[in-house]
Amino acid sequence: MRIKNLALSYNYDDEKNTKLLDKINFVVSNHCKNLASKNTASFFDVFGGTGVVTEFFVKNSFLNSNAAFQHFIINDFLHSNHAIYQGFFKQDPFDMKKIESIQDFYQRKNDIAPNYYSKRFGDRFFSFDDAKKIGFIRDDLDALLQNGGINLKEFYILLAGLLYSADKIANTVGHYDAYRKNIAIKNRFEFKLIEPIATNKKIKIFQQDSNLLAQKIAKEIDVVFIDPPYNSRQYSRSYHALETLSKNNKPPLYGAAQKPKPENISEYCGANATQAFEKLIKALADNGAKNIITTYNNTENANPRSNTKIRSQDMIEILEARGKIKIFEFKHQPFGSKNSSITNHFERIFLCEI
Repeated sequence: MRIKNLALSYNYDDEKNTKLLDKINFVVSNHCKNLASKNTASFFDVFGGTGVVTEFFVKNSFLNSNAAFQHFIINDFLHSNHAIYQGFFKQDPFDMKKIESIQDFYQRKNDIAPNYYSKRFGDRFFSFDDAKKIGFIRDDLDALLQNGGINLKEFYILLAGLLYSADKIANTVGHYDAYRKNIAIKNRFEFKLIEPIATNKKIKIFQQDSNLLAQKIAKEIDVVFIDPPYNSRQYSRSYHALETLSKNNKPPLYGAAQKPKPENISEYCGANATQAFEKLIKALADNGAKNIITTYNNTENANPRSNTKIRSQDMIEILEARGKIKIFEFKHQPFGSKNSSITNHFERIFLCEI
């Protein structure tokens, strides 16, 4: 297919400027239009994930001599990511000395009775003793919030710290679809705190369906960043232990991986991923967004669960229907299992000027 609005293409050597954030920043700073005379530009991180892109632009929001991002919107449908955003980004008051005192208490606490988490996840994803401590901390955080011992911001700082500390020592290979068996799981849990981000930027945090949210807020947005799920691995299933820990709802669990019943299932991980992406781009374009940046990686030759659900060509056609496209391409070393076969891998950034 001839791409009518393909203005230019960049090829990057993988030894030069290899960090994806640097490349996204390059595209935003040098190629996004209608920002030069503004100092209140807005940035919408549609699938916030770990939050690193929003964090980068909050801390490095200088676009050029006349423009800087001052308004941020970050969205993700996972409960764990939403909790982490609240801990890092929400600009509410908190008492760090109080938080550190609670951290010290948790670190020293050892006389803990078995609980939901030790019974479900002990000797699976964590040692039995570590799972007991994780469960005690999680229950205690709810109790502290309910009795006024901590405010909501302090709760999320502590909860985000618990999520990171637990995930760091989890007996997994990166996700919670399975745990490593036939090994002695050592006690390794150490409760560490996050460092909340202090900023005068305005940050709105959402946990909504991305396509519905886009219809409501697109008119506010100068730059939209989209890094959609690409394969059939449902994030709410792959990180179910962190989701349960975030909500602390203690659901019935099933199977070897101790998963709850399915919830928060994303269309972007299924057969309708391309149609969902097309609806998202239409909603953004029709409702006033100015620049759309989309990342893409070609995992079409991976194992079936890792295969890309949205083809590069489909992305280009969908974006081209809404504006002028620029493509930036560079080599990238992917993460993959031993059964994956990913060769000649590359990462792309698509910029669509509406």
